[in-house]
Amino acid sequence: MQKILMLLLKLICGCTLVLLTLPARATAAAAVPLLVNQCLNYSTDFHPDFSSIITLERQTIGLQNINDQVNYYRSFVLPEAAQEALLQCQLAVADAVNRVLISPQLRPILDDLQRSNELSHHRLAAKFQYLLAHQLPLSEKAKLSTAQASIRQHLKSNNFQLDWGSCALAVTTPTVQKKSLSDHRDDTTEAKDAAAPEPLVRNIATYMLQQSDEDCRKLVWRKYQARAKSSNQTMLTTVQQLRLQQAQNAGYNSYVDYLLAEQLMGSADNLSNFLNAFSQRLDIAPWNIGKELTDLKITKINKISADDFMQTVSQRLANIGITHENIDKRWMRLWYRGRLLGELLIAAAPKNRHILIRRSVIGQQAGQSQLELKAELKTLRDYQTAVSALSEALTQLAAGGRFYLDNGFTLPQDAGRIGELWLEDYLSQGFPQQLRPSPDSREQLAESYRQHMALFHAYVALEFYQTPNKQPSTSLFSHLFAGQWPEVHDYAYSFADIADTGPLIYESLWQQFVADAIYQTTANCAPEKLFEVLIVNENGADIRQTLFDIWGPDAVTRLIAQIQQGQFHPDHLPQWCPLDKFTP
Repeated sequence: MQKILMLLLKLICGCTLVLLTLPARATAAAAVPLLVNQCLNYSTDFHPDFSSIITLERQTIGLQNINDQVNYYRSFVLPEAAQEALLQCQLAVADAVNRVLISPQLRPILDDLQRSNELSHHRLAAKFQYLLAHQLPLSEKAKLSTAQASIRQHLKSNNFQLDWGSCALAVTTPTVQKKSLSDHRDDTTEAKDAAAPEPLVRNIATYMLQQSDEDCRKLVWRKYQARAKSSNQTMLTTVQQLRLQQAQNAGYNSYVDYLLAEQLMGSADNLSNFLNAFSQRLDIAPWNIGKELTDLKITKINKISADDFMQTVSQRLANIGITHENIDKRWMRLWYRGRLLGELLIAAAPKNRHILIRRSVIGQQAGQSQLELKAELKTLRDYQTAVSALSEALTQLAAGGRFYLDNGFTLPQDAGRIGELWLEDYLSQGFPQQLRPSPDSREQLAESYRQHMALFHAYVALEFYQTPNKQPSTSLFSHLFAGQWPEVHDYAYSFADIADTGPLIYESLWQQFVADAIYQTTANCAPEKLFEVLIVNENGADIRQTLFDIWGPDAVTRLIAQIQQGQFHPDHLPQWCPLDKFTP
Protein backbone atom coordinates (compact mmCIF):
# COMPACT_ATOMS: atom_id res chain seq x y z
CA MET A 1 0.00 0.00 0.00
CA GLN A 2 2.83 2.40 0.86
CA LYS A 3 4.45 1.95 -2.58
CA ILE A 4 1.10 2.50 -4.33
CA LEU A 5 0.55 5.66 -2.27
CA MET A 6 3.96 7.07 -3.25
CA LEU A 7 3.33 6.28 -6.93
CA LEU A 8 -0.13 7.86 -6.78
CA LEU A 9 1.38 10.98 -5.20
CA LYS A 10 3.74 11.33 -8.17
CA LEU A 11 0.85 10.88 -10.62
CA ILE A 12 -1.39 13.43 -8.88
CA CYS A 13 1.10 16.24 -8.36
CA GLY A 14 4.25 15.18 -10.20
CA CYS A 15 6.19 15.47 -6.95
CA THR A 16 8.41 13.21 -4.90
CA LEU A 17 8.43 13.76 -1.18
CA VAL A 18 12.07 13.83 -0.06
CA LEU A 19 13.66 14.94 3.21
CA LEU A 20 17.18 16.37 3.07
CA THR A 21 19.36 14.94 5.82
CA LEU A 22 20.00 17.41 8.63
CA PRO A 23 23.80 17.67 8.13
CA ALA A 24 23.36 18.39 4.40
CA ARG A 25 20.62 20.91 5.12
CA ALA A 26 22.75 22.67 7.73
CA THR A 27 25.76 22.81 5.39
CA ALA A 28 23.69 24.28 2.56
CA ALA A 29 22.05 26.84 4.87
CA ALA A 30 25.43 27.92 6.28
CA ALA A 31 26.78 28.68 2.79
CA VAL A 32 23.85 30.87 1.75
CA PRO A 33 24.76 34.17 3.52
CA LEU A 34 28.22 34.33 1.91
CA LEU A 35 26.84 33.52 -1.54
CA VAL A 36 24.07 36.11 -1.22
CA ASN A 37 26.55 38.76 -0.12
CA GLN A 38 28.81 38.04 -3.11
CA CYS A 39 25.81 37.95 -5.41
CA LEU A 40 24.38 41.31 -4.37
CA ASN A 41 27.77 43.03 -4.44
CA TYR A 42 28.66 41.65 -7.90
CA SER A 43 25.23 42.39 -9.38
CA THR A 44 25.08 45.92 -7.98
CA ASP A 45 28.60 46.82 -9.13
CA PHE A 46 28.19 45.16 -12.53
CA HIS A 47 28.93 47.55 -15.41
CA PRO A 48 29.03 45.71 -18.77
CA ASP A 49 31.92 46.34 -21.13
CA PHE A 50 30.71 46.26 -24.74
CA SER A 51 34.12 46.62 -26.36
CA SER A 52 33.88 43.06 -27.74
CA ILE A 53 31.84 39.89 -27.37
CA ILE A 54 34.80 38.18 -25.67
CA THR A 55 35.07 40.91 -23.05
CA LEU A 56 31.32 40.89 -22.46
CA GLU A 57 31.32 37.10 -22.13
CA ARG A 58 34.07 37.14 -19.51
CA GLN A 59 32.06 39.64 -17.49
CA THR A 60 28.64 38.06 -17.77
CA ILE A 61 29.85 34.52 -17.13
CA GLY A 62 30.41 35.60 -13.52
CA LEU A 63 26.74 36.55 -13.26
CA GLN A 64 25.66 33.26 -14.81
CA ASN A 65 27.88 31.27 -12.45
CA ILE A 66 26.35 33.04 -9.46
CA ASN A 67 22.88 32.26 -10.79
CA ASP A 68 23.82 28.59 -11.17
CA GLN A 69 25.10 28.57 -7.58
CA VAL A 70 21.81 30.07 -6.41
CA ASN A 71 19.85 27.37 -8.26
CA TYR A 72 22.12 24.75 -6.72
CA TYR A 73 21.32 25.85 -3.18
CA ARG A 74 17.65 26.39 -3.96
CA SER A 75 17.44 22.69 -4.84
CA PHE A 76 17.76 21.91 -1.14
CA VAL A 77 15.14 22.33 1.57
CA LEU A 78 16.27 25.46 3.40
CA PRO A 79 14.83 27.78 6.07
CA GLU A 80 12.39 30.32 4.69
CA ALA A 81 14.79 33.21 5.35
CA ALA A 82 17.52 31.52 3.29
CA GLN A 83 15.13 30.82 0.42
CA GLU A 84 13.98 34.45 0.43
CA ALA A 85 17.60 35.69 0.41
CA LEU A 86 18.41 33.45 -2.56
CA LEU A 87 15.34 34.71 -4.40
CA GLN A 88 16.42 38.33 -3.88
CA CYS A 89 19.87 37.40 -5.18
CA GLN A 90 18.36 35.81 -8.26
CA LEU A 91 16.30 38.92 -8.95
CA ALA A 92 19.44 41.07 -8.66
CA VAL A 93 21.25 38.86 -11.19
CA ALA A 94 18.25 39.01 -13.54
CA ASP A 95 18.28 42.81 -13.35
CA ALA A 96 21.99 42.89 -14.19
CA VAL A 97 21.50 40.58 -17.20
CA ASN A 98 18.54 42.68 -18.30
CA ARG A 99 20.79 45.78 -18.32
CA VAL A 100 22.95 43.99 -20.88
CA LEU A 101 20.03 43.03 -23.11
CA ILE A 102 18.39 46.46 -23.20
CA SER A 103 21.60 48.43 -23.70
CA PRO A 104 21.88 50.09 -27.14
CA GLN A 105 25.58 49.19 -27.04
CA LEU A 106 24.68 45.53 -27.56
CA ARG A 107 23.45 46.10 -31.12
CA PRO A 108 26.92 46.78 -32.68
CA ILE A 109 28.23 43.56 -31.11
CA LEU A 110 25.35 41.56 -32.62
CA ASP A 111 26.01 43.15 -36.01
CA ASP A 112 29.67 42.08 -35.75
CA LEU A 113 28.61 38.52 -34.88
CA GLN A 114 26.33 38.35 -37.91
CA ARG A 115 29.13 39.55 -40.20
CA SER A 116 31.49 36.92 -38.83
CA ASN A 117 32.60 33.96 -40.93
CA GLU A 118 32.03 31.58 -38.00
CA LEU A 119 28.71 29.72 -37.91
CA SER A 120 28.81 29.64 -34.10
CA HIS A 121 28.82 33.46 -34.04
CA HIS A 122 25.71 33.56 -36.21
CA ARG A 123 23.97 31.13 -33.84
CA LEU A 124 24.96 33.21 -30.83
CA ALA A 125 23.61 36.38 -32.45
CA ALA A 126 20.33 34.57 -33.20
CA LYS A 127 19.95 33.64 -29.54
CA PHE A 128 20.52 37.21 -28.38
CA GLN A 129 18.02 38.45 -30.95
CA TYR A 130 15.45 35.88 -29.85
CA LEU A 131 15.81 36.99 -26.23
CA LEU A 132 15.50 40.64 -27.25
CA ALA A 133 12.44 39.98 -29.41
CA HIS A 134 10.67 38.14 -26.59
CA GLN A 135 11.62 40.68 -23.93
CA LEU A 136 8.63 42.30 -22.20
CA PRO A 137 8.68 45.88 -20.89
CA LEU A 138 9.65 45.95 -17.20
CA SER A 139 6.14 46.81 -15.97
CA GLU A 140 4.56 43.97 -17.94
CA LYS A 141 7.32 41.56 -16.95
CA ALA A 142 6.63 42.35 -13.29
CA LYS A 143 2.89 41.72 -13.76
CA LEU A 144 3.59 38.43 -15.52
CA SER A 145 6.08 37.19 -12.91
CA THR A 146 3.72 38.14 -10.06
CA ALA A 147 0.80 36.34 -11.68
CA GLN A 148 2.81 33.19 -12.43
CA ALA A 149 4.22 33.05 -8.89
CA SER A 150 0.75 33.54 -7.40
CA ILE A 151 -0.70 30.72 -9.52
CA ARG A 152 2.08 28.34 -8.50
CA GLN A 153 1.71 29.22 -4.85
CA HIS A 154 -2.04 28.74 -4.76
CA LEU A 155 -1.79 25.35 -6.45
CA LYS A 156 0.88 24.25 -3.96
CA SER A 157 -0.92 25.63 -0.96
CA ASN A 158 -2.77 23.43 1.52
CA ASN A 159 -4.99 26.25 2.74
CA PHE A 160 -8.04 24.71 1.13
CA GLN A 161 -10.89 22.92 2.82
CA LEU A 162 -12.69 20.44 0.59
CA ASP A 163 -16.33 19.80 1.42
CA TRP A 164 -16.40 16.03 1.81
CA GLY A 165 -20.13 15.92 2.54
CA SER A 166 -21.61 12.43 2.40
CA CYS A 167 -18.39 11.19 0.79
CA ALA A 168 -16.38 11.49 4.00
CA LEU A 169 -14.76 8.20 4.92
CA ALA A 170 -16.49 6.41 7.77
CA VAL A 171 -13.39 5.90 9.94
CA THR A 172 -11.34 9.07 9.50
CA THR A 173 -11.80 12.13 7.36
CA PRO A 174 -8.54 13.67 6.11
CA THR A 175 -7.92 17.08 7.65
CA VAL A 176 -6.20 19.66 5.53
CA GLN A 177 -3.19 21.04 7.36
CA LYS A 178 -1.45 24.34 6.62
CA LYS A 179 1.83 22.91 5.45
CA SER A 180 3.89 23.55 2.34
CA LEU A 181 4.28 20.90 -0.33
CA SER A 182 7.91 22.01 -0.61
CA ASP A 183 8.62 20.09 2.61
CA HIS A 184 9.66 17.03 0.63
CA ARG A 185 10.15 13.58 2.06
CA ASP A 186 11.70 10.29 1.07
CA ASP A 187 9.74 7.02 0.92
CA THR A 188 11.38 5.68 4.09
CA THR A 189 10.85 8.90 5.99
CA GLU A 190 7.20 8.95 5.00
CA ALA A 191 6.62 5.57 6.60
CA LYS A 192 8.24 6.68 9.85
CA ASP A 193 6.50 10.02 10.07
CA ALA A 194 2.83 9.07 9.75
CA ALA A 195 1.93 11.15 12.79
CA ALA A 196 3.12 14.42 11.23
CA PRO A 197 0.60 16.82 9.62
CA GLU A 198 0.07 15.69 6.05
CA PRO A 199 -0.11 17.85 2.94
CA LEU A 200 -3.33 18.05 0.96
CA VAL A 201 -2.05 16.04 -1.98
CA ARG A 202 -1.18 13.10 0.28
CA ASN A 203 -4.61 13.22 1.90
CA ILE A 204 -6.22 13.06 -1.53
CA ALA A 205 -4.02 10.14 -2.63
CA THR A 206 -4.85 8.25 0.57
CA TYR A 207 -8.55 9.00 0.11
CA MET A 208 -8.53 7.70 -3.48
CA LEU A 209 -7.08 4.39 -2.31
CA GLN A 210 -9.40 3.99 0.67
CA GLN A 211 -12.70 5.17 -0.83
CA SER A 212 -14.62 2.27 -2.36
CA ASP A 213 -17.40 4.45 -3.84
CA GLU A 214 -16.40 5.51 -7.36
CA ASP A 215 -18.89 8.42 -7.43
CA CYS A 216 -17.23 9.82 -4.30
CA ARG A 217 -13.76 9.40 -5.76
CA LYS A 218 -14.90 11.21 -8.89
CA LEU A 219 -16.45 14.07 -6.91
CA VAL A 220 -13.42 14.59 -4.67
CA TRP A 221 -10.98 14.38 -7.61
CA ARG A 222 -12.89 17.06 -9.50
CA LYS A 223 -13.05 19.30 -6.44
CA TYR A 224 -9.33 18.88 -5.93
CA GLN A 225 -8.57 19.86 -9.53
CA ALA A 226 -10.61 23.07 -9.10
CA ARG A 227 -9.30 23.90 -5.61
CA ALA A 228 -7.40 27.03 -6.70
CA LYS A 229 -9.81 28.29 -9.38
CA SER A 230 -11.31 31.17 -7.39
CA SER A 231 -7.86 32.30 -6.22
CA ASN A 232 -6.23 32.05 -9.65
CA GLN A 233 -8.92 33.32 -12.02
CA THR A 234 -7.75 36.93 -12.10
CA MET A 235 -4.07 36.02 -12.28
CA LEU A 236 -4.48 33.49 -15.11
CA THR A 237 -6.55 36.01 -17.07
CA THR A 238 -3.70 38.49 -16.59
CA VAL A 239 -1.19 35.97 -18.00
CA GLN A 240 -3.46 35.25 -20.95
CA GLN A 241 -3.98 38.94 -21.77
CA LEU A 242 -0.29 39.82 -21.45
CA ARG A 243 0.69 36.97 -23.76
CA LEU A 244 -1.98 37.90 -26.32
CA GLN A 245 -0.82 41.52 -26.31
CA GLN A 246 2.80 40.37 -26.70
CA ALA A 247 1.83 38.31 -29.76
CA GLN A 248 -0.25 41.07 -31.33
CA ASN A 249 2.57 43.58 -30.86
CA ALA A 250 4.76 41.19 -32.87
CA GLY A 251 2.13 40.91 -35.63
CA TYR A 252 0.52 37.57 -34.71
CA ASN A 253 -3.13 36.71 -34.05
CA SER A 254 -2.44 34.49 -31.05
CA TYR A 255 0.31 33.67 -28.59
CA VAL A 256 0.37 30.11 -29.97
CA ASP A 257 1.16 31.35 -33.48
CA TYR A 258 3.79 33.76 -32.10
CA LEU A 259 5.57 31.14 -30.01
CA LEU A 260 5.41 28.20 -32.43
CA ALA A 261 6.64 30.19 -35.44
CA GLU A 262 10.22 29.80 -34.22
CA GLN A 263 9.92 26.29 -32.77
CA LEU A 264 10.72 22.97 -34.37
CA MET A 265 6.99 22.21 -34.36
CA GLY A 266 6.47 25.22 -36.61
CA SER A 267 2.72 25.84 -36.40
CA ALA A 268 -0.47 25.28 -34.44
CA ASP A 269 -1.67 22.89 -37.17
CA ASN A 270 1.44 20.72 -36.75
CA LEU A 271 0.99 20.74 -32.97
CA SER A 272 -2.65 19.75 -33.25
CA ASN A 273 -1.75 16.95 -35.67
CA PHE A 274 1.01 15.73 -33.34
CA LEU A 275 -1.28 15.63 -30.30
CA ASN A 276 -4.00 13.87 -32.30
CA ALA A 277 -1.53 11.32 -33.67
CA PHE A 278 -0.24 10.60 -30.19
CA SER A 279 -3.66 10.32 -28.56
CA GLN A 280 -5.16 6.96 -27.77
CA ARG A 281 -7.87 6.70 -25.14
CA LEU A 282 -6.93 5.30 -21.74
CA ASP A 283 -9.97 3.32 -20.59
CA ILE A 284 -9.47 4.32 -16.96
CA ALA A 285 -10.71 7.48 -15.24
CA PRO A 286 -8.09 9.47 -13.29
CA TRP A 287 -10.02 8.99 -10.05
CA ASN A 288 -9.73 5.21 -10.49
CA ILE A 289 -6.02 5.05 -11.31
CA GLY A 290 -4.99 4.22 -7.72
CA LYS A 291 -7.40 1.29 -7.52
CA GLU A 292 -6.19 -0.04 -10.87
CA LEU A 293 -2.52 0.21 -9.87
CA THR A 294 -3.06 -1.95 -6.78
CA ASP A 295 -4.21 -4.86 -8.97
CA LEU A 296 -1.09 -4.91 -11.17
CA LYS A 297 2.28 -6.54 -10.68
CA ILE A 298 5.50 -4.54 -10.73
CA THR A 299 8.17 -4.91 -13.40
CA LYS A 300 10.84 -7.18 -11.98
CA ILE A 301 14.41 -6.01 -12.31
CA ASN A 302 17.72 -7.03 -10.76
CA LYS A 303 19.05 -4.91 -7.91
CA ILE A 304 22.31 -3.09 -8.54
CA SER A 305 24.54 -0.90 -6.40
CA ALA A 306 25.32 2.69 -7.35
CA ASP A 307 28.97 1.67 -7.90
CA ASP A 308 27.99 -1.13 -10.27
CA PHE A 309 25.65 1.23 -12.09
CA MET A 310 28.49 3.70 -12.69
CA GLN A 311 30.79 0.91 -13.84
CA THR A 312 28.20 -0.31 -16.37
CA VAL A 313 27.54 3.11 -17.86
CA SER A 314 31.27 3.92 -17.92
CA GLN A 315 31.81 1.08 -20.37
CA ARG A 316 29.01 2.43 -22.54
CA LEU A 317 30.40 5.96 -22.39
CA ALA A 318 33.86 4.82 -23.44
CA ASN A 319 32.33 3.72 -26.75
CA ILE A 320 31.44 7.33 -27.57
CA GLY A 321 34.75 8.78 -26.44
CA ILE A 322 34.09 9.73 -22.81
CA THR A 323 36.68 8.53 -20.29
CA HIS A 324 37.25 9.36 -16.64
CA GLU A 325 39.83 9.41 -13.91
CA ASN A 326 38.92 8.97 -10.27
CA ILE A 327 40.17 11.69 -7.95
CA ASP A 328 38.60 9.66 -5.18
CA LYS A 329 35.70 7.25 -4.93
CA ARG A 330 33.06 9.99 -5.18
CA TRP A 331 34.85 12.49 -7.36
CA MET A 332 35.74 11.90 -10.99
CA ARG A 333 37.20 14.00 -13.78
CA LEU A 334 35.65 13.45 -17.22
CA TRP A 335 37.35 13.74 -20.63
CA TYR A 336 36.05 13.66 -24.18
CA ARG A 337 38.65 12.86 -26.86
CA GLY A 338 41.37 14.55 -24.83
CA ARG A 339 39.24 17.58 -23.89
CA LEU A 340 38.53 18.15 -20.20
CA LEU A 341 34.78 18.28 -19.67
CA GLY A 342 34.82 18.88 -15.95
CA GLU A 343 34.16 17.15 -12.68
CA LEU A 344 31.36 14.91 -11.52
CA LEU A 345 30.76 14.73 -7.78
CA ILE A 346 28.81 11.63 -6.75
CA ALA A 347 26.80 11.70 -3.53
CA ALA A 348 24.62 9.12 -1.81
CA ALA A 349 21.05 10.39 -1.55
CA PRO A 350 17.47 9.16 -1.04
CA LYS A 351 16.61 9.82 -4.71
CA ASN A 352 18.47 10.04 -8.01
CA ARG A 353 18.99 13.51 -9.46
CA HIS A 354 21.53 15.83 -11.09
CA ILE A 355 22.32 19.32 -9.80
CA LEU A 356 24.35 21.72 -11.93
CA ILE A 357 27.11 23.52 -10.02
CA ARG A 358 29.00 25.23 -12.86
CA ARG A 359 28.27 25.07 -16.58
CA SER A 360 31.00 23.99 -19.00
CA VAL A 361 32.14 26.65 -21.51
CA ILE A 362 35.03 25.76 -23.83
CA GLY A 363 38.00 28.08 -23.37
CA GLN A 364 36.43 29.69 -20.29
CA GLN A 365 35.77 27.08 -17.63
CA ALA A 366 35.35 23.36 -17.07
CA GLY A 367 32.00 22.24 -15.80
CA GLN A 368 31.07 20.78 -12.44
CA SER A 369 27.99 18.74 -11.60
CA GLN A 370 26.68 16.79 -8.65
CA LEU A 371 25.13 13.39 -9.30
CA GLU A 372 23.03 12.10 -6.42
CA LEU A 373 22.33 8.36 -6.50
CA LYS A 374 20.53 5.90 -4.29
CA ALA A 375 22.93 3.43 -2.69
CA GLU A 376 21.02 0.61 -4.40
CA LEU A 377 18.78 0.66 -7.46
CA LYS A 378 15.90 -1.70 -6.76
CA THR A 379 13.12 -0.76 -9.16
CA LEU A 380 12.69 0.10 -12.82
CA ARG A 381 12.04 3.70 -11.79
CA ASP A 382 15.35 3.74 -9.88
CA TYR A 383 17.22 2.67 -13.02
CA GLN A 384 15.36 5.16 -15.22
CA THR A 385 15.90 8.16 -12.95
CA ALA A 386 19.58 7.27 -12.45
CA VAL A 387 20.14 7.10 -16.22
CA SER A 388 18.19 10.33 -16.66
CA ALA A 389 20.22 12.17 -14.00
CA LEU A 390 23.54 11.00 -15.46
CA SER A 391 22.46 11.91 -19.00
CA GLU A 392 21.53 15.40 -17.89
CA ALA A 393 24.91 15.84 -16.17
CA LEU A 394 26.86 14.58 -19.19
CA THR A 395 24.89 16.72 -21.64
CA GLN A 396 25.73 19.86 -19.71
CA LEU A 397 29.38 18.90 -19.18
CA ALA A 398 29.98 17.91 -22.83
CA ALA A 399 28.28 20.88 -24.52
CA GLY A 400 30.79 22.34 -26.96
CA GLY A 401 29.85 26.01 -27.12
CA ARG A 402 32.44 28.73 -26.52
CA PHE A 403 29.92 31.10 -24.93
CA TYR A 404 27.71 30.53 -21.90
CA LEU A 405 24.57 31.28 -23.87
CA ASP A 406 25.54 28.59 -26.41
CA ASN A 407 25.37 25.91 -23.74
CA GLY A 408 22.72 27.40 -21.47
CA PHE A 409 20.00 28.23 -23.99
CA THR A 410 18.86 26.15 -26.96
CA LEU A 411 17.04 27.24 -30.09
CA PRO A 412 14.55 26.07 -31.06
CA GLN A 413 13.31 25.71 -27.49
CA ASP A 414 11.26 22.61 -28.22
CA ALA A 415 14.47 20.78 -29.24
CA GLY A 416 16.41 21.62 -26.08
CA ARG A 417 16.49 18.15 -24.50
CA ILE A 418 16.50 15.93 -27.59
CA GLY A 419 20.23 15.18 -27.32
CA GLU A 420 19.97 14.42 -23.62
CA LEU A 421 17.03 12.07 -24.17
CA TRP A 422 18.85 10.34 -27.03
CA LEU A 423 21.73 9.76 -24.60
CA GLU A 424 19.25 8.23 -22.12
CA ASP A 425 18.17 5.77 -24.80
CA TYR A 426 21.80 4.97 -25.63
CA LEU A 427 22.87 4.41 -22.00
CA SER A 428 19.76 2.36 -21.22
CA GLN A 429 20.85 -0.25 -23.75
CA GLY A 430 23.97 -0.99 -21.72
CA PHE A 431 22.14 -3.04 -19.09
CA PRO A 432 21.32 -6.76 -19.32
CA GLN A 433 17.61 -6.05 -18.80
CA GLN A 434 15.52 -3.71 -20.92
CA LEU A 435 14.66 -0.56 -18.99
CA ARG A 436 11.05 -0.62 -20.13
CA PRO A 437 7.90 -1.56 -18.22
CA SER A 438 6.68 -5.12 -18.58
CA PRO A 439 3.37 -5.51 -20.46
CA ASP A 440 0.34 -4.97 -18.20
CA SER A 441 2.56 -3.91 -15.31
CA ARG A 442 2.04 -1.21 -12.71
CA GLU A 443 4.85 0.81 -14.29
CA GLN A 444 3.32 0.58 -17.75
CA LEU A 445 -0.03 1.91 -16.52
CA ALA A 446 1.65 4.71 -14.55
CA GLU A 447 3.70 5.71 -17.61
CA SER A 448 0.62 5.66 -19.81
CA TYR A 449 -1.31 7.78 -17.31
CA ARG A 450 1.49 10.39 -17.17
CA GLN A 451 1.54 10.57 -20.96
CA HIS A 452 -2.22 10.98 -21.20
CA MET A 453 -2.27 13.70 -18.55
CA ALA A 454 0.55 15.50 -20.38
CA LEU A 455 -1.48 15.29 -23.60
CA PHE A 456 -4.53 16.66 -21.83
CA HIS A 457 -2.55 19.62 -20.45
CA ALA A 458 -1.08 20.29 -23.91
CA TYR A 459 -4.55 20.31 -25.50
CA VAL A 460 -5.92 22.65 -22.82
CA ALA A 461 -2.98 25.06 -23.15
CA LEU A 462 -3.26 25.06 -26.96
CA GLU A 463 -6.93 26.07 -26.86
CA PHE A 464 -6.43 28.49 -23.95
CA TYR A 465 -3.87 30.59 -25.80
CA GLN A 466 -5.05 30.09 -29.39
CA THR A 467 -8.74 30.92 -28.87
CA PRO A 468 -8.95 32.83 -25.55
CA ASN A 469 -12.71 33.45 -25.73
CA LYS A 470 -13.69 29.93 -26.73
CA GLN A 471 -15.19 27.54 -24.19
CA PRO A 472 -13.22 24.28 -23.94
CA SER A 473 -14.94 21.14 -25.14
CA THR A 474 -15.61 18.18 -22.85
CA SER A 475 -14.08 16.03 -25.59
CA LEU A 476 -10.62 17.30 -24.53
CA PHE A 477 -11.02 15.03 -21.52
CA SER A 478 -13.30 12.27 -22.74
CA HIS A 479 -11.21 11.31 -25.79
CA LEU A 480 -8.20 10.68 -23.50
CA PHE A 481 -9.78 9.14 -20.39
CA ALA A 482 -12.77 7.09 -19.33
CA GLY A 483 -15.44 9.04 -17.47
CA GLN A 484 -16.58 12.62 -17.80
CA TRP A 485 -15.30 15.92 -16.41
CA PRO A 486 -18.13 18.31 -17.33
CA GLU A 487 -16.73 21.42 -15.60
CA VAL A 488 -14.77 22.53 -18.67
CA HIS A 489 -13.96 25.94 -17.19
CA ASP A 490 -11.97 24.20 -14.44
CA TYR A 491 -9.52 22.58 -16.85
CA ALA A 492 -7.10 25.50 -17.12
CA TYR A 493 -6.94 25.99 -13.33
CA SER A 494 -5.77 22.48 -12.51
CA PHE A 495 -2.05 22.82 -13.40
CA ALA A 496 0.58 25.57 -13.00
CA ASP A 497 2.40 24.94 -16.28
CA ILE A 498 -0.39 26.63 -18.20
CA ALA A 499 0.92 29.96 -16.84
CA ASP A 500 4.65 29.16 -16.78
CA THR A 501 5.24 27.06 -19.90
CA GLY A 502 2.11 28.03 -21.82
CA PRO A 503 1.67 26.48 -25.28
CA LEU A 504 5.10 24.82 -25.01
CA ILE A 505 3.73 22.24 -22.55
CA TYR A 506 3.90 19.74 -25.41
CA GLU A 507 7.73 19.96 -25.28
CA SER A 508 8.30 16.96 -23.00
CA LEU A 509 6.20 14.61 -25.17
CA TRP A 510 7.62 15.96 -28.42
CA GLN A 511 11.26 15.85 -27.38
CA GLN A 512 10.97 12.31 -25.99
CA PHE A 513 9.30 11.18 -29.21
CA VAL A 514 11.91 12.81 -31.48
CA ALA A 515 14.79 11.46 -29.38
CA ASP A 516 13.33 7.93 -29.49
CA ALA A 517 12.73 8.24 -33.23
CA ILE A 518 16.33 9.37 -33.83
CA TYR A 519 17.71 6.56 -31.68
CA GLN A 520 15.65 3.86 -33.38
CA THR A 521 16.20 5.17 -36.90
CA THR A 522 19.98 5.58 -36.43
CA ALA A 523 20.57 2.32 -34.56
CA ASN A 524 23.05 1.28 -37.23
CA CYS A 525 24.95 4.58 -37.17
CA ALA A 526 28.10 5.11 -35.13
CA PRO A 527 26.87 6.39 -31.73
CA GLU A 528 29.89 8.69 -31.35
CA LYS A 529 28.71 10.56 -34.45
CA LEU A 530 25.28 11.13 -32.92
CA PHE A 531 26.86 12.24 -29.64
CA GLU A 532 29.03 14.75 -31.47
CA VAL A 533 26.08 16.16 -33.45
CA LEU A 534 23.33 16.13 -30.82
CA ILE A 535 25.24 16.97 -27.65
CA VAL A 536 28.72 18.39 -28.27
CA ASN A 537 27.59 20.46 -31.28
CA GLU A 538 30.60 22.80 -31.19
CA ASN A 539 29.32 25.02 -34.01
CA GLY A 540 25.87 25.36 -32.47
CA ALA A 541 24.24 23.81 -35.55
CA ASP A 542 20.45 23.78 -35.70
CA ILE A 543 18.92 20.33 -35.10
CA ARG A 544 16.81 20.84 -38.22
CA GLN A 545 19.84 19.83 -40.28
CA THR A 546 20.10 16.49 -38.46
CA LEU A 547 16.40 15.85 -38.97
CA PHE A 548 16.79 16.72 -42.65
CA ASP A 549 19.70 14.27 -42.93
CA ILE A 550 17.51 11.50 -41.49
CA TRP A 551 14.03 12.25 -42.83
CA GLY A 552 14.62 14.74 -45.62
CA PRO A 553 12.51 17.85 -46.34
CA ASP A 554 9.46 18.46 -44.14
CA ALA A 555 10.94 16.22 -41.46
CA VAL A 556 8.42 17.29 -38.80
CA THR A 557 5.45 16.49 -41.07
CA ARG A 558 7.01 13.13 -41.97
CA LEU A 559 7.63 12.30 -38.31
CA ILE A 560 4.03 13.04 -37.36
CA ALA A 561 2.77 11.00 -40.32
CA GLN A 562 4.92 8.07 -39.23
CA ILE A 563 3.36 8.16 -35.75
CA GLN A 564 -0.05 7.82 -37.38
CA GLN A 565 1.26 4.91 -39.45
CA GLY A 566 2.57 3.16 -36.32
CA GLN A 567 6.18 3.05 -37.53
CA PHE A 568 7.75 4.05 -34.22
CA HIS A 569 7.92 1.39 -31.57
CA PRO A 570 10.90 0.02 -29.57
CA ASP A 571 11.46 -2.96 -31.86
CA HIS A 572 11.52 -1.00 -35.12
CA LEU A 573 15.22 -0.84 -36.04
CA PRO A 574 16.27 -0.07 -39.65
CA GLN A 575 19.17 -2.04 -41.11
CA TRP A 576 21.01 1.00 -42.53
CA CYS A 577 22.34 4.35 -41.32
CA PRO A 578 20.43 7.33 -42.77
CA LEU A 579 23.24 9.70 -41.75
CA ASP A 580 25.57 7.93 -44.18
CA LYS A 581 23.14 7.88 -47.07
CA PHE A 582 19.67 9.37 -46.97
CA THR A 583 16.99 7.54 -48.94
CA PRO A 584 13.58 9.25 -48.69
